[in-house]
Formats: sequence, C-alpha cells, structure tokens
Amino acid sequence: MYRISCALLCGLAATTAQAADERTVCVSGDVRHIVQVKRPYGWELPCEVHFTTPEESRVVWRAEKAVGFCDRKAAELVARRRASQWLCHTEEVIDSPALTDSSLFSDLPPPR
Repeated sequence: MYRISCALLCGLAATTAQAADERTVCVSGDVRHIVQVKRPYGWELPCEVHFTTPEESRVVWRAEKAVGFCDRKAAELVARRRASQWLCHTEEVIDSPALTDSSLFSDLPPPR
C-alpha cells in the first residue's frame, strides 16, 4: 500500500513541476504574445504571471496566498486571445533563467 501511495504522490509532484516549465504562445499574423506562470522551485506559491509582447515583458499578476490564482489569470489571458482569433499553443520551456530574475523569487531559500 505504501509503494502505491508513494508512486501516486511522486507522479503528482512530477506533473506539477512539468506544468511550471510550460508557456503559452499566441500568434496573430507576425505578432507573438507569451503567457507564462512562474513559480520558484516548482512551489505552488508564490507565483507570477508573465506576459511578453514584442514591445515589452512584464509581470501582470502575482499571488502569495491564493492557490490557483496565477493559473486562472493566465488561462483568462489566453482565452481572451483565442476569442480574438489568435492561434495559441503550449510549449515546454527548456531553460528559463527568468525564474530567478524576479524580485519575488530572489529572497527565497534554495530547495532542500
């Protein structure tokens, strides 16, 4: 019984970590918008929603206490693009140094 529970929990942890390494790219003509939820060390909180356009890259939402807030806001942002006929797809982020660039994450201790 213990092995099954561990395997189940380990699988859930891997799924959460994988989601943190994805971003959604929306394209309309030659314009690309990128939406990404960033979390330090794969933790659920704190989190930030990063929005990148050809002109700028900025944090549009942050959460420190509301689990799921960043995911909901990112999904809303992508849904608005799709409603405006943008083509959106999810892609894996191989290396994201921006995860440590944010002041929100810079004061956190390293993972154990």
